[in-house]
Amino acid sequence: SPTSEIKIRWNVFENIRSIAIDVNDSPARMEIYNNNILKTGQLGISVWGAESNNTKSFNNIFEENGMDSMEYYGAFTIDRRVDSTVVKYNIFKDNYNDFPRYCPPGVKEIVTTNINGDSCDTFFNLFGYDPLLDTTTFYLNAGSPCINAGDPSLVWDPDSTIPDIGAHFYDTVTVVFSIILNRGWNMVSIPIRNINTNVNSVFPGHIPYIWTFNSLISRYISIDRIQAGVGYFVFYPFDTPLSFRGIPVNQFTDTLSAGWHIIGTPWSEDSISIDSIITIPPGSIIEGSLYRYDNESGEYISEENIIKPNGYWILLGNDCIIIIEGR
Repeated sequence: SPTSEIKIRWNVFENIRSIAIDVNDSPARMEIYNNNILKTGQLGISVWGAESNNTKSFNNIFEENGMDSMEYYGAFTIDRRVDSTVVKYNIFKDNYNDFPRYCPPGVKEIVTTNINGDSCDTFFNLFGYDPLLDTTTFYLNAGSPCINAGDPSLVWDPDSTIPDIGAHFYDTVTVVFSIILNRGWNMVSIPIRNINTNVNSVFPGHIPYIWTFNSLISRYISIDRIQAGVGYFVFYPFDTPLSFRGIPVNQFTDTLSAGWHIIGTPWSEDSISIDSIITIPPGSIIEGSLYRYDNESGEYISEENIIKPNGYWILLGNDCIIIIEGR
């Protein structure tokens, strides 16, 4: 009925043989948004019949639809009798036809740019841009024109940014941190937070304990939970890739006692010089005391810079506050 409301959202439609979403003589208020509609044989969306006059399509990705390559196949077919159909904030790429029968006035007429500076029509639809979808997860990759290109009047994404186009929002706050721990002992740190910090979650399959060094008692201790800013010794029986999603820790501050410590590295795109590490009081780091463990040789290597994801030995001449910032 005209008072009914139907929402189709947050779906991935791929390799549908015929039509992904078929609106046929439906008077209901139909909202189709934040979907990935990909590689249909015939049509991505079909809005047909005189009563189907309450349909809105926004924030959708249409890519490679109409693969059976016939005249009336493609991304979005609209009955001329329902020219009230709203088409806005979508992206169209490599469809056999974008609008095989009827294209609403103003749609596909490139007259402006969107918030990202990409050319679009007056309804902020994008044409010809690669949405940069991950082919396995269907998430947006970095640099996608879909990021922050959705309808800003809607509820914003969980990362407090303008809605993205597509079924999955691109998280601009958290990052994916991937490392490979080599067979044997590794001296590492984890520069992200908002992860499950249990050692078995962070380092699945490690043998047998995770160790760090306690300067107050001058001995190694095993730990149950991981924290940013601390370095750890982790043993693996074989090369092991690990991946985490969390919020980058770009800086950390800690109060440390005099003596040896295993410090971690903050999130940084570049190496961090030991000279840029701040201590209060100044000059607390003993010159030449920065060391990294080399997994291949089993020896310690003197360093002048630190870089993620390594952990490092460092010697402090007195109790101090230490501040390490990423670059």
